[in-house]
Formats: sequence, C-alpha cells, structure tokens
Amino acid sequence: ILFICILHYFLMLNKKKVHTKQIHRKQIRKTIELSSQDETKCLKTQKTKDTFVSTGTYINPLNNTIVVEKDLTLLSHGMVQKFNIETQKTTIIYEGKNLRFRGMYSTEFSYVYLITPNLKEESRFLEIRKDETRNNVVAKETWDGHDMVKYGNIVYVVSTGNGCLQVYDIYTFELKRSHKIASKNDHINTIAVSSSTVYVMYHYRNSQPSDIKVFDRFSFDLLKTYNNVGRSAHGLSLWKNYIVSLDSMGGSVV
Repeated sequence: ILFICILHYFLMLNKKKVHTKQIHRKQIRKTIELSSQDETKCLKTQKTKDTFVSTGTYINPLNNTIVVEKDLTLLSHGMVQKFNIETQKTTIIYEGKNLRFRGMYSTEFSYVYLITPNLKEESRFLEIRKDETRNNVVAKETWDGHDMVKYGNIVYVVSTGNGCLQVYDIYTFELKRSHKIASKNDHINTIAVSSSTVYVMYHYRNSQPSDIKVFDRFSFDLLKTYNNVGRSAHGLSLWKNYIVSLDSMGGSVV
C-alpha cells in the first residue's frame, strides 16, 4: 500500500510539471504570435515642432539643431561663391560658363551641385571633391532643375521642365521615385522638406500670383495651399513661425 501511495504521488507530480510546461509553451506561442503583428499601441502622444529643411534653412527641433552659417553659398548661372555675412566679401569657389548652378548639398566626402548646361537636355549632378570633379552625371528625368534639398540619404530635386519632384540617392544619384505635381507652365522652382510634409513654390511665370502648396511627404496628397505669396516668387525659408519667400516682381519679402 505504501508503494502504491508513493507511486501515485510521483505520477501526480509529473503530471503537474507536464501541465505547467504546456501552459508555458502556450504563453510563449501567444507572445510570439502577438509580437509578430505589425501593430503598435500608442499609450501617450505628445506634440513637437517639425523639422524644416530648405536651401536657406535647417531646423531640427528633436535635437535642438538650428544651423546658422557666417558663410553663405551663392549660386548663379556660371559661378559658385562664398559670401561672408560679417565681412560682406565674396570668394569664388567654382566657375563654369552657362552651367546654371541651381542647387547644392554636401556629404562627408564632397559637394554636389545641380546644374543645367543645356535646357534641351536633362540636368546633371556635378560632384566636386577637393577642388576636383569626381562625377558629372545625368540627373535622370530632371529637366531644367531649379532646386534640391537633401533629407537623410535622399535628395529631392525640383524638375521645373516637367512639373515633377524627383527623389535620388545622395551617393549613387539613382532615381528612386518621381512625383508629378505640376505642369511645365506652373514653373515650380523651390522646395522645403519636413519629416511629414513637402512645401513647393508655384512660380506661375507672372501669369498669376504665386502659391505655396503643401504635400504629404509619403502619399504626396495635397494638404494645403497658401495663396498669393507674391508674383514670380522664389525661396522658402523659415523665420520664427513664418515661411518667408521673395516676391520677385514686387521686389519685397513676403
């Protein structure tokens, strides 16, 4: 009788262990199934100012970065210059007849300029490293490029000639995406990029007052339009809580 009782005890103990392992396996399986879902639950939300990057502005409130340079880069049709705000003096960096320098960005290796030597051909990326030409390659599907802004490892380029925003890899210059947002006559000419939106200047060649249109950066749905920001307007810079542009025909800042 004693032997039967002891055997019964060990059988019950083993059964309890097996049952516990099965429950543990079920819990693990359930955890894996839940963790494999591409869904997250936001328990708390907070508001923060957005980033804003354009040719004239770089603001990243997440790390309190506001870049203010004493030397400005000036681009013209045949020359790149540095302009010192304090001394009011300019220094020539690069010259090229009729290259139409329209935009630039820098990497850890070099400076890259958007140029349009010939309006009948696609624009080009001119990469300069230590005063030497590293690359001079076609900016595929960009016609009469007017501006470009680097954001992370991509660069947004304004293709005025076909009304598109083209997105390229900053190192390989490979065209990643193309967004048709305007016509050639709309003459889009300036861009600013935030983490969630893209601002584009519609110049309109003085046929009507210029507009700033705001698009979702991912879907490129039109979110908002700021009307009448001057005539033949250029530029998108952030000043305090305002977007500043230039009214070219009126000779004023808007």
